[in-house]
Amino acid sequence: MNAPVGICVLDAQTLIPEIVNDSFVAIAGKPREEILGSFYWDTFAEVRAYFENALTGVIREGKP
Repeated sequence: MNAPVGICVLDAQTLIPEIVNDSFVAIAGKPREEILGSFYWDTFAEVRAYFENALTGVIREGKP
């Protein structure tokens, strides 16, 4: 939780964030309450086109 980089842990089945650290919240520019418990792409629709393929690959391959 104290890492100097943003960390967001998603449930791979639902794409709902389970854990976010303070650095991720600062980078995201959104309140923690808006991020946690919400479908990732509802919260971050503005970056979906840039990151969806990478995230899908991580889930499919199981490699970060």
